Amino acid sequence: MSNYRCEKCSYTNWINDPIDVNGRPLQDWFCKKCSSKLFSVSYVKPAHSDAKPIKCQSCAATTKIVCIPHELGNSAKWNCPKCKLLLLNLAVRKKTTAQSLATSILNTAHNSQSSSQKNDTFSQFLRSNWLIVGFVIICLFVWINSSGSGNSSSSKTSTSYSSATKTKQNVYRGTKIAEQEFKKYSRSERLRIQKFFKDNFGYRSSIDGLWGQQTASSFIRAANRYASGKSLYSAQNVNVVYSTALNKQRNTPRSNNTNRSNNAQINNLGLTNDQAKTFNYLNNLCFSAAFGGSGPDALARCSRNAFCQAKFGRNCENQRPQVNCYIVEHPLKGTSMINFPDKIVCE
Repeated sequence: MSNYRCEKCSYTNWINDPIDVNGRPLQDWFCKKCSSKLFSVSYVKPAHSDAKPIKCQSCAATTKIVCIPHELGNSAKWNCPKCKLLLLNLAVRKKTTAQSLATSILNTAHNSQSSSQKNDTFSQFLRSNWLIVGFVIICLFVWINSSGSGNSSSSKTSTSYSSATKTKQNVYRGTKIAEQEFKKYSRSERLRIQKFFKDNFGYRSSIDGLWGQQTASSFIRAANRYASGKSLYSAQNVNVVYSTALNKQRNTPRSNNTNRSNNAQINNLGLTNDQAKTFNYLNNLCFSAAFGGSGPDALARCSRNAFCQAKFGRNCENQRPQVNCYIVEHPLKGTSMINFPDKIVCE
């Protein structure tokens, strides 16, 4: 076990994960705080191209760690080639050895000796109750034959499924490298990738360019098509999926919204494009009426009403006739002692 400080977030990680070859070309260790790759151990020589070198905490020298699986013991240690400081001390997870296999065989033999004594008692029971035992065996035989046809097909299906599952488990299908590579793209490219996942691989969240559970699930489905049978430990295989998505999704999701929002653009009059077309049509009619001799006041009133008709669907002001009122003296005023009132006349 060793301590290793992350170069990205400066968090000191306690490295306690053992070395587990399991048929892989390399093994990565990640920061427990920011999930960035700390270092790699390559199980092939020369070192794998995707293996990240480890950095010495003392002299800052970097080196790629290579180990041969069949040469590993119970633990593995690596020192800095420059200052000889201990870099790593990791445990090794191994498969069943010959010694443990021999121990299990001896335990089985011991158990068989103790069970032989029990078998003598069982044989005496069979000799004394052979009729009952025979009847039970015949009933079991008939029951197995009657239900065996249905179980045979299901057993074949389960066997094929388990074999397929074991085959898939041999290929690493995690998403840590996919998340790191996804964040290296620009925001517009991430939006295009998510749009491609939404159209083709069941992405159901919002297209925001952020990594999440929906993006990870959609990426796995896309990788099963465009990187089938390839390990997702490799950044090159991960970028094959992303480059395919970018090539097939030429336009960003914003382009569809742009076409939809063309009609909602606001001009200087505060009208949409369709409303502006209506205003221009009605205003041209007002100019035609002005040339007929209506006057500037009528032209201004017509233009205001054209604007309100385009925006609100009604005139700006009600068209009421103008009323002129004046006072008329009573015709008998001054001819009599009676003070006759004046008369108001409106036209």
